[in-house]
Amino acid sequence: MKFSSEEYLRLLQQLDTKHAVFYRLWLVGVPRFSDEVDTAAVVFDEEGRNIDFLINPDFWESQNSTQRLFVICHECLHIILEHGTRFFWNPKIDVEKANRATDVVINHFCVNRLGFDRTEIDPDNRYCWTDTVFPDDPPSDKMSSEWYYNRIPDKATDEGANSPQTVDSHATSGEALDGFRGILKNINDELTEEEKQLIKDVLDQQGNGKSDKAGTTAGSVWSFVDTKPVKKKKKWETVIKKWAMQYMKTSTMDETQWARMNRRFTMLPDDMFIPTEMEVEERNTEMHRIQVWFFQDTSGSCSGYQQRFFDAAKSLPKDRFDVRMFCFDTKVYETSLESGKLYGYGGTRFDIIEEVIQGTIKKEKAGYPKAVFVITDGWGNSVNPEKPKNWYWFLTPRHSDHLVPSGSHTFNLKDFE
Repeated sequence: MKFSSEEYLRLLQQLDTKHAVFYRLWLVGVPRFSDEVDTAAVVFDEEGRNIDFLINPDFWESQNSTQRLFVICHECLHIILEHGTRFFWNPKIDVEKANRATDVVINHFCVNRLGFDRTEIDPDNRYCWTDTVFPDDPPSDKMSSEWYYNRIPDKATDEGANSPQTVDSHATSGEALDGFRGILKNINDELTEEEKQLIKDVLDQQGNGKSDKAGTTAGSVWSFVDTKPVKKKKKWETVIKKWAMQYMKTSTMDETQWARMNRRFTMLPDDMFIPTEMEVEERNTEMHRIQVWFFQDTSGSCSGYQQRFFDAAKSLPKDRFDVRMFCFDTKVYETSLESGKLYGYGGTRFDIIEEVIQGTIKKEKAGYPKAVFVITDGWGNSVNPEKPKNWYWFLTPRHSDHLVPSGSHTFNLKDFE
């Protein structure tokens, strides 16, 4: 049993809606099914220098789509919070207590800050929550893992089948800790300060009770800069809307009419009418609708923009623009706004976009599109458009722009909301 590319990309897109850090961890990780774990685990592959997301196939099949997303976010949060450094590297630690203490923090954070519904992700109420780990006197759900660890009674780990269950398995070696730190440092450099705010919030929470003896304080990898409030970023779709406005501008003309009166004549008797020259707005109509073609790269790093790709195209008025939708890998696939479907998920070529444009306009005896909007990571091959100024490239994070033709317009999606 293997992960399909469709499921991998679907999870990638869903993780991006939760937070950019989950998206990046999943992107550098390698998910694989394994009977070595009962549910799930995250380990560092020393040979491949990657994060391995290990998932038991039977457990995965038992989970719905929301529960699967929760499990991946849960695994990522163990890495983000450096629980290996704080707990599992220590041979003297009570692993079962540490498992529960760290799960309590993560589970409540997923509900309180990531928008998961507790009854949906844990319908049988079997996971670690403050009221299941501490049923007699549930504490606040905003304390640190160390705080919970030092208050879990030793006997509580021997309750058998009725005891709270952890979402995953935890075991981390020294080599793995170094590997995780290296990946987190790279991600730390890539995230904006705004994106790191959620991480800062959960790390600040982990400072509660930090004087307790178990573990160490978090935050050795993450760095934060105190910044003044910044102007909210615009959505990248505004670039498309701004481009469209040049074809939607109104023009004025002087027209003699009787319906409206010039203000200079307002004192004349009511029964006297004088023709007046007034400015009347009129749409700048054209004989033909403007051709706009959208191309979505279906490689993994671009999957998080697929829904907004369609939404941006839908924002263009149908009476003024003839919108055509495509996606591409090593081939171009035409799709539609109505279907919302994308195809491909193989390699990436850009020259085929121009080939399709030229073939289509020749076959349909049409003009070159007024705009060609491409969402991509920039990794592919070179392309030589007939009209490079009509091309607008939206480049995802960790992109390459060396293949973008001279004269084209480029935008970095990280600069937008």
